[in-house]
Amino acid sequence: MKKINFAVTLVLLFCGLLLHAQQSTTGVVLDAAGVPIPGATIIISGTDQGTTSDFDGNFSIETNDGDSLEISSIGFESQTLAVNGLTNLTIFLQDSVSQLEEIIVTGYSTQSRGSVTGAVATVDVNDAVKVPVVNAAEVLQGRVSGVSVVTNGQPGSAPTVRIRGYGTPNNNDPLYVIDGVQTNDAFVLNSLNPSDIAQMNVLKDGAAAVYGSRASNGVIVITTKSGKATRGSKVSLEISTGMSQAVNLPQLLNAEQHGQMIWESKRNDGSALTHPQYGSGAAPVIPNTIQGISAEQSSTVNPNGTDWLDAIFDAAPTTNISFSVQNGTEKGSSLFSLNYLKRDGIQIETGYERAGIRANSSYKVGNILRVGQHLNATVDKERNGNQVETALRSSPLIPLREDDGDFSGIYATSLGLGNANTPYATLIRGKDDYNKSLRLLGDVYAELKLGDDFRFKTSLGGQMRNFSRRSYSPATPEAETGGSQTLTEQTFNQYEWVWTNTLSYTKELGDHRVEAFVGYEANKVFFKGHNVARATFLFETPDYYLLSNGEGTPIINSASESSNSLASVFASANYSFKDRYLVTATVRRDQTSRFAEE
Repeated sequence: MKKINFAVTLVLLFCGLLLHAQQSTTGVVLDAAGVPIPGATIIISGTDQGTTSDFDGNFSIETNDGDSLEISSIGFESQTLAVNGLTNLTIFLQDSVSQLEEIIVTGYSTQSRGSVTGAVATVDVNDAVKVPVVNAAEVLQGRVSGVSVVTNGQPGSAPTVRIRGYGTPNNNDPLYVIDGVQTNDAFVLNSLNPSDIAQMNVLKDGAAAVYGSRASNGVIVITTKSGKATRGSKVSLEISTGMSQAVNLPQLLNAEQHGQMIWESKRNDGSALTHPQYGSGAAPVIPNTIQGISAEQSSTVNPNGTDWLDAIFDAAPTTNISFSVQNGTEKGSSLFSLNYLKRDGIQIETGYERAGIRANSSYKVGNILRVGQHLNATVDKERNGNQVETALRSSPLIPLREDDGDFSGIYATSLGLGNANTPYATLIRGKDDYNKSLRLLGDVYAELKLGDDFRFKTSLGGQMRNFSRRSYSPATPEAETGGSQTLTEQTFNQYEWVWTNTLSYTKELGDHRVEAFVGYEANKVFFKGHNVARATFLFETPDYYLLSNGEGTPIINSASESSNSLASVFASANYSFKDRYLVTATVRRDQTSRFAEE
């Protein structure tokens, strides 16, 4: 009895210590003048636990003894404060002149951070590239509130980016603006080397209105580096390597458990306890070989069964190499960079390769003219495949290969093993399939200074994407009825150009500041592509995978050609008084060829 009482006392004491260690800390965040700061971020140091202050600057957060709070807000210096058992805090944040004067690119114009009135979030690119990231989507991931970036796990696949969630059941992709070139194609994020990015801003709601209906799902503005004014050249070489591996995979049933599951389902259905492979009787019996197949075939069953997830997943190395040269003087600057990425997929025989080159420059011509260009060229190759669902459905009785070394099953449905390729065979046979693309993206521009207050800028940008896909379905000799080979090829070419002209005005008189611009923009997109298949090939070697080598009748699955154009006028004006009271007005009108004339 004494031992029980002693144990209960220890448990109660431990619970009491836990209750004492955790506490509710409340407080208020104020500026130097004592005015509440709404929307300030309060995070427990070293964790992802945090909260924000309300309209009156108040907040509440659960803390433990020894915790420190990091308090930050746009336009103010961040502050770290140890809790030390305090339950009520009054926190004063000092103005940050450097943050308020930070220049951010909002698309057609640039603004100081302190004069921005809309919902504009800036990604800390310098912080993001401290860890190995290989494309622009990874720079964005988890760094902006209200923005989600989801990938399907296959290297090279287009990320799904959502700003403010899902707005419609149709297209929810944001508009991407890279150095003034606009596109809704999320694949463009894969073509950008993160080391070349100077700034990334996310425009939400009213801040995106200047881009019209194309920006209904938000805008992501990416500005690349153009070099800095330095003495001599700055050469940079970055090499990173890493390893990816699937974790927390579900535990599949082994052969014995799989048989017991089938028997239990038959008992629940009132069916006879019999199965083509597990036999008949009170309990299932694991066969030594696959039953019911032809005499020419022999497939020995692993008594423990085949773990199909273990068969298709593997450790995947990643190598990323970036090289750049920057030059700059008071008259201009330039950047030249090369990038190579090789990322294997976590499923066997999948992966992604990319090679890119960038050349940016900006130069003064006299005292009133500046000219420049941005150019990015990328070639990539993607080998994809996702066999997780098939692996979850495949019977553990089926071995990876038959005794003669050929792939196992496609078996007759009467054998109770399904009638499909194994996930292992599908990935191995698809190792020569690919998606290839060549993308060119860039612009040339000129900016003319007209007096002290006006600037005129004209830019001509464009992009080209050439895409080709090859998919080959080989014969399956293990199938009950055999199979024929089929080669499918898809190609498309997409071209787009955009011509943008803006006239901007900036004036500051005492406590008053006005920034405004008007613009005209013309845009055209052209697309042409087809998808063709052909069957029956004499040889199953990659060098022979040409449509002209097939003997079957060519099948045109699809063919399309289209073009559309857009002409737009727009204007925006910002007014600030003492950098405290801000007003912004924006208007835009679009005319598109997508609709028939009235």
